[in-house]
Amino acid sequence: MSSPFSNWHSLKSAFQQATIALAFNPNELAELDSKSAMNYMVSEVAAIIKGSEITHPALNRLLNYDSLHSTQFYKTLYEFLKNERNLVKTAADLFIHRNSMVYRIDRIKEIVDADFDDPKVRFHILLSYLCEEAGKTTTNG
Repeated sequence: MSSPFSNWHSLKSAFQQATIALAFNPNELAELDSKSAMNYMVSEVAAIIKGSEITHPALNRLLNYDSLHSTQFYKTLYEFLKNERNLVKTAADLFIHRNSMVYRIDRIKEIVDADFDDPKVRFHILLSYLCEEAGKTTTNG
């Protein structure tokens, strides 16, 4: 249920990992894998910041733009960052042509004025998306 350990001094840490794993998989014997650990960290951050206080402004700009222009730039940016800025993979996931993907990313860059080459900026935006999603999951049940 926790990461493997051989040192009894790490028993407390193993217990905490098992507790977290059970929180995300209560009906099965589970290990604390990367996905569970990440979900736990995001849920903890989302609970602390309660959504919008430190959300990257790109998200709100894209939501507003999408609302006014019937675009899907908000979703496009999430998929783009989730796919490590791989245009071909993102285009395939969104079922659009690669050239359309290039156009969308160029427009998104103009709208949000963010440096996607900066790993801190990318992390902030991606974490904002994940916290938004965690907040929706918590409030919707």
